[in-house]
Amino acid sequence: MVGQRGTLTAAEFVNYWLKVDEEGRSNLSYFEESLGEHEAQYRNECAMFGDAGPGQGYRLNAMRRELFSVRARLEKLGAEAR
Repeated sequence: MVGQRGTLTAAEFVNYWLKVDEEGRSNLSYFEESLGEHEAQYRNECAMFGDAGPGQGYRLNAMRRELFSVRARLEKLGAEAR
């Protein structure tokens, strides 16, 4: 993940993904929710129309890979996902 001034430090990475906002949720929580919504939309379109939009499966898999990558990096850094 690259910020405005370059690569994030380990502490900045953990803070970005796990800091809880005023709603009591972290960016990781929002990302997991978004992935779930995208999966539901993909499956609904496949059920209703027999397929999904062009590239939708690719984007869904890219989101899954990013989530797995983030979780693995957080684990490696010794941070617990809340």
